[in-house]
Amino acid sequence: MSKLYLASQSPRRAQILTDLGVQFEILQPDPNEDTEALEEEQIGELGIDYVKRVTLAKLDAAVRRLSQRVEFSWQPILCADTTVCMRDQQTSWLNIRDLILGKPRDEHHALEMLTLLNGKFHWVHTAIALQKDPQSDPIVKICSTQVHFANNSPERLAAYVKTKEPMGKAGGYGIQGLGSALIDRIEGSYSGVMGLPIHETTQLLDYAKIPFIL
Repeated sequence: MSKLYLASQSPRRAQILTDLGVQFEILQPDPNEDTEALEEEQIGELGIDYVKRVTLAKLDAAVRRLSQRVEFSWQPILCADTTVCMRDQQTSWLNIRDLILGKPRDEHHALEMLTLLNGKFHWVHTAIALQKDPQSDPIVKICSTQVHFANNSPERLAAYVKTKEPMGKAGGYGIQGLGSALIDRIEGSYSGVMGLPIHETTQLLDYAKIPFIL
């Protein structure tokens, strides 16, 4: 096997695979697929459980999609999902709950999320899953990174929102762009925060015998 299907429309994930020299094709969803419904939260769900469940659901949908496209030959399918979350300060250690921050609905919502993250740390969990062939069970790996926001001024947060970069990004920021100016430091994987952790991805590529440049 030498090619991969990427079940994601994220340009950042595609760029990482391109940088690795992977031959891949994006497996686009069908027009009637409700991909947003797969991202709905379940009450009391921790961020790391959420991202694993959503990634496996997206992979399952991609496997069904591929099986229905008779013109496509089977190749391994890679799927990923990223979530931003922080611990809900209103809960006790007996009842831990995460606040999961998805994609902002509008600029006002983006500013609300950035204000919540400002001056604090949060977690970015990225799950990646690979289905090698129709008979195999999916392999899942999770990369967790702690991101520390600086104490940014309200004016800087508002100016960042005006760039439109927060839209379409979990947590309302992109570490690979102007959003990096808001971040003091990270503890973990930079590529994981981007949406496709390179170390874990290469492990799955090795498993599926997909060649890459390293």
